[in-house]
Amino acid sequence: MGRKRNDEKIQVVNIRMVKEPSIYSESRISCPEDAVKAIAKDMATYDREVFAVMNLKTNGQIINLNICSMGTLDASMVSPREVFKSSILSNAASFIAIHLCEASHKWIYA
Repeated sequence: MGRKRNDEKIQVVNIRMVKEPSIYSESRISCPEDAVKAIAKDMATYDREVFAVMNLKTNGQIINLNICSMGTLDASMVSPREVFKSSILSNAASFIAIHLCEASHKWIYA
């Protein structure tokens, strides 16, 4: 017959970031090459394409790194929602987008 009253309730949800153990130094990022140096060792272990966002404080210090998409050998699907989510939740002043192309072993950053 009709819908139950409980079906009409709006659910309340919470979004939280979960901190993982840090693998980065206290160094400041002043150019894209600094960002690559900071994470190259850890990112080199991936055997597929990876798209990540490095969130920064106003002084260039790294807040965190979020792997937005882990793709296949030669492709990585990225949603704008996933790119900006960690930056907003981290109150980042800026971010660096990093795309590791495993097939060509090249770093692409912006």
